[in-house]
Formats: sequence, structure tokens, C-alpha cells
Amino acid sequence: MLRSAQDFEKCFIGATDGSHVHVKDLYFDDHARAIGFPVDNTSIGRLGHKVLIAPHWIDRLQWSGQFMAVDLSRELVRATPAYAPSADLDRQRETDLYTHDGSFTYWQPNATLKHEI
Repeated sequence: MLRSAQDFEKCFIGATDGSHVHVKDLYFDDHARAIGFPVDNTSIGRLGHKVLIAPHWIDRLQWSGQFMAVDLSRELVRATPAYAPSADLDRQRETDLYTHDGSFTYWQPNATLKHEI
């Protein structure tokens, strides 16, 4: 189904412990020419930091309710490596992101995603 970037920016992200945060921006991969990771601010106000949400963390999308459920607790989302918009998402940063929850990177042999979206 075709969706616009604005559809993602309206979504709330729900963690496994029931906490909700809002999608702020989307990361655009210049090399793949695709939208990759929703960017989230981990708290209300200036004390939070922006993080990238790896696509394989997304458990389900509910477009009618503008809701994206992720397979992480709020603490794991907060502990995700901070995203610096001025820095490139190189292979090391991508590895850190993908292995944050103990899973494998998508480019490793025999890697499987947790969920089909």
C-alpha cells in the first residue's frame, strides 16, 4: 500500500510497556533512495534525544489509529544510540542500531526479521 511520509509523521510509536512517543522525522537513505527509519525524540521537551527506530522493531502499523507498535520497551528505545543528523549512517552506526536489541543485522547470512510488516 502506498503511503506518504506525512502518514508516518502523524504516527505515535507504542512501546511494549505501553509508553507512547511521536514520530518526528523520517530518515532518507540517499544511497538506496528510500525512506528508512522513523526518527523519534525519546522524551517531551529538550531533555530527550533523537533516535532511529530500526524497521525490524516495528511489530505492526495501524494507519487508521496513526499508531506504530515496536517490539521494544520504552527503556530500550531511550537506550538506543543517539542519532546525530549531521553524521552519516555508516555501516558501524547501522550495526550498532540493528544489534541494540540483540538481533542480527539484515546483511548477515541467515539473518531473519522478527516480524513481517
